[in-house]
Amino acid sequence: MTDNSDLDRQIEQLKRCEIIKEAEVKALCAKAREILVEESNVQRVDSPVTVCGDIHGQFYDLKELFKVGGDVPETNYLFMGDFVDRGFYSVETFLLLLALKVRYPDRITLIRGNHESRQITQVYGFYDECLRKYGSITVWRYCTEIFDYLSLSAIIDGKIFCVHGGLSPSIQTLDQIRTIDRKQEVPHDGPMCDLLWSDPEDTQGWGVSPRGAGYLFGSDVVAQFNSSNDIEMICRAHQLVMEGYKWHFNETVLTVWSAPNYCYRYLLKMAYLGLVNENVEAIPPPPAKYTLEDWYFDIRQKYRCTEDQQQLADRVLSESERLRDETTESSQKNKKEVDHRINEKIKDIEFFKKEVERERKECVLEVEALTAYKNRIIQALQALSENALKQCRKCIVLREGRLGIDLCQDDVERELKKEIEVIQGAQALLQRTMEQANEQIRRLRSTIYFLDRDHEDKTRALKIDQYNQSLTNNSMALSIYEGTQPLDPATITYEEYVDFTCK
Repeated sequence: MTDNSDLDRQIEQLKRCEIIKEAEVKALCAKAREILVEESNVQRVDSPVTVCGDIHGQFYDLKELFKVGGDVPETNYLFMGDFVDRGFYSVETFLLLLALKVRYPDRITLIRGNHESRQITQVYGFYDECLRKYGSITVWRYCTEIFDYLSLSAIIDGKIFCVHGGLSPSIQTLDQIRTIDRKQEVPHDGPMCDLLWSDPEDTQGWGVSPRGAGYLFGSDVVAQFNSSNDIEMICRAHQLVMEGYKWHFNETVLTVWSAPNYCYRYLLKMAYLGLVNENVEAIPPPPAKYTLEDWYFDIRQKYRCTEDQQQLADRVLSESERLRDETTESSQKNKKEVDHRINEKIKDIEFFKKEVERERKECVLEVEALTAYKNRIIQALQALSENALKQCRKCIVLREGRLGIDLCQDDVERELKKEIEVIQGAQALLQRTMEQANEQIRRLRSTIYFLDRDHEDKTRALKIDQYNQSLTNNSMALSIYEGTQPLDPATITYEEYVDFTCK
């Protein structure tokens, strides 16, 4: 009895759009987990029941829905997910529905939407709202743990299949849904993801969803699924429809939307689905008849929204200014250090550039000297061949042509032959010397070529560093130096770059 009285107090507090204590949230989630863990992936629901689509943190529209459709437990409700994100009161909205689920577990059914996800809520507002209203993310953790226990779908009277998104090519029967392990974060693909993300499309078969998750499914897919499972229709949420509801495929699929003026679309309506004794009717709320109290609550809601937006804007502005100041201070300090390093590197590059120029000059002078030396060797070879060797051979021929045995093979002829051998040895030596000179010239020219390339690299690096040295925090139109390629930090280190420019 005490638990119910505390729960009733919390429900009334939440109905006033006032958050409950963090400890109460923890206890509420623990009780909800005990109830939800017993529910099936395809939770059975009996008519009469009122089926509602996305709420998205629009607390006052949820109150209007209860006002029109009836309060729990007088009216049996089925909510098809997306309780949080985008709206300003996701915390109050989800905790109220969860408290009603704990208080009246047989009169309200909650199934999971694609926004009941840790990843999605960190992007679309619920995470930030919990942090803003409770000062920590503890409540967000409690709620996202409950998301993992929510049912994936429901079946009304065994004939109407209710799911947040749609169908999956991996699922042909309801029994396949019952076997899914739902106690996990919504995966990026697979049957569980498809049930929460897919959409109907005027096509045949399956198509790629522009949402990046789930699929587009056509009328033939719906007909096959309904026939295989002996159901009459599919009821879903997930998609914004301007009139609050929309029939697809000859009234075999119905999309229900229950978040009017979603994202400030002020012409957007909401609807819910009423089922009584197998009669299905999509019911838009009646035209608003404002009383003074209604005007008061409407203005109060808008004022609170404006206050929340103002507080958020002030926090964003303050954080932006803090980050700007920190960035400016850090960048100024970093620039001073970088300027010093660049200046030192410029000095190093200039020094090594002069060394390259000096070495190149020495190589050029050596090439010139070796070329002159080679030319003298060529001249000496020509002189030996045309003069000394030619004359010696001529003398040998003349002496061999003389008569008389005493004139052949004499000392003079032997000396001539020795002289020819000496001349040929000198020719061979000069030839080897010339080849060595040619090889040395080739190596020196190769060295000059690489020195020229190195000189070009250092000249380019020097221009880049001089350009970088001239940059300031206010420099406009920053770009990569013309004629260079950006270096991938993953493939080259600063030390390698220094080694390249200063080698």
